[in-house]
Amino acid sequence: MPSWLRPLSLIAAALGVAGLAGWLAARLHLPLPWMLGPLFSVALLRVAGVPLQAPGGGRQAGQWAIGTALGLYFTPAVLAELGRHTGAIVPIPFASLLLAASPGSMAEMSITAREMHLSVPLVTATHVLRVVLLTACAPLLFRTWQAWRRGPPAA
Repeated sequence: MPSWLRPLSLIAAALGVAGLAGWLAARLHLPLPWMLGPLFSVALLRVAGVPLQAPGGGRQAGQWAIGTALGLYFTPAVLAELGRHTGAIVPIPFASLLLAASPGSMAEMSITAREMHLSVPLVTATHVLRVVLLTACAPLLFRTWQAWRRGPPAA
C-alpha cells in the first residue's frame, strides 16, 4: 500500500466504525446514539491498540456541528419558556444569584445585596465559600502544578 494511502485508510476505518456504532446504538434505542455509540466504540478499539486516525480538523468540525445544532434550538420562544420555569427550578431571585456569582470583595457584595434588598445571607455565604475553597485548595493546586512542571523524578 502506498504510504499516502495508509492515513486515509485509518481515517476511513475510524469513520466506518463510528458510523456503524452510531447506527447500531440508534437501532438499540440508546441515549445519544450518534455521539455515544461512536465515542465508546472508537475509544474501545483505540485502548485495544487498533490503529485508527481522525481526519485533520475533525475535532473542530465536530465542535462546529454540535455548536450549530445546539444553537439552533435557542429561539425567543425557548428563552421565554426557560424564563418562565427558572423560578420553579431555582426559587432565588436572579439578581441575588448574579450578585452572589459576581467577582468582588465579600464586604462590598454583602453591602450591595443589603442596599438592593436582595438575599444578603446567600450573597455572603457564597463569597465566604469562595474564599474558603480558594484558601484550602490553592496550596494543593500550586504543589500539583509545580510537581507537574518538574516532571517525574529521575531514576
